Amino acid sequence: MGILRNLLAVLLIPLCAGYTLALIDVVRSLIRISPRSVSFLVGMGFFLLHRRLAARIGGAKKQGFAEVFEHELTHTVVAWLMGSEVTEFQATDKKGGHIAHTHTNFIITLAPYFLPTVTVLVLMMAPVIKDEYSLYVVFFAGFTYCYHLLSTWHEFSFHQPDIEKSGKFFSVVFLYLMNVVFVGIVLQFVDSGNSTVLTFLLDGLSQSLTLVVSALSRLM
Repeated sequence: MGILRNLLAVLLIPLCAGYTLALIDVVRSLIRISPRSVSFLVGMGFFLLHRRLAARIGGAKKQGFAEVFEHELTHTVVAWLMGSEVTEFQATDKKGGHIAHTHTNFIITLAPYFLPTVTVLVLMMAPVIKDEYSLYVVFFAGFTYCYHLLSTWHEFSFHQPDIEKSGKFFSVVFLYLMNVVFVGIVLQFVDSGNSTVLTFLLDGLSQSLTLVVSALSRLM
């Protein structure tokens, strides 16, 4: 199984490169100042302020519980989506968390390290929110995505059981790819809304294919 996963990781490298190029294009388009980009950055700033104030008034314990709960919730949601029955859910601030489910795979295992669950919920709500409130949606996308980035940074470790179970090399490649994809999805939403997210996904595939064809042509 380890050899197959490492082989899959190697095959994912062109996608890593292609989606990185696609992400760079999205970032370039966001360099210009717009109400949506400002609202997103303000949302991220508000989360940093909230985190700092909460730590000062003794809310670190609650923040720790929130991170554990969201981590296990992400495992749970992805397990459900992949047809696995969740039989136990536990989240504590002191002992960490745990879920039990009928079957697993590397996507379920690694999901909390790339899937911004709360931000995805915000993006899913966006189409039913009136246009005049769209900047508030973007604000909350920034607020929740900043939370996801910081919690992922805090949780990720090569000694994490989730990472060791999936293999370090495979985990690094897969998580790099998925984080680039989700950063691109979120930033594309900020730039132009949900309707253009598919554009980013297709652009990443196109750039990956171009890189593969270019590499093969040089070898032949």
